[in-house]
Amino acid sequence: MKRLHKKGLLQRRKVSHAFIYEPAVTRQEFRREAVQEVVETLLHGEIDAMVTAFIDVADQAGPESLACLERRVIARRRKMPRDIDEAEPLGPLA
Repeated sequence: MKRLHKKGLLQRRKVSHAFIYEPAVTRQEFRREAVQEVVETLLHGEIDAMVTAFIDVADQAGPESLACLERRVIARRRKMPRDIDEAEPLGPLA
C-alpha cells in the first residue's frame, strides 16, 4: 500500500496508529491514463494504430462488442462540436 501511495494511486490519512488508504483517482481515470501511457509508449502516440487495435479487439470479441464500440463512438460524436467533423485525420497524441 505504501508503494501505491508513493506512486500517487492511493491517498492516506492517519487514524490513531494506522493509515486508512483510499483511491486517489477513479477507476475510469486510471483506465484512461493507463491506455494513454500504452499508446504513448508502445505506439509512439499514433492514434490510428490505437483505434485500429481497439476495433480488432472488439471484432475478435464478437459482434456485440463491436456494436458496443460503435454505439460509444456515436454517443461521443453527438457531444462534439460540429466543426470537429471537418478536422484533420487522427495523428499522434499531443
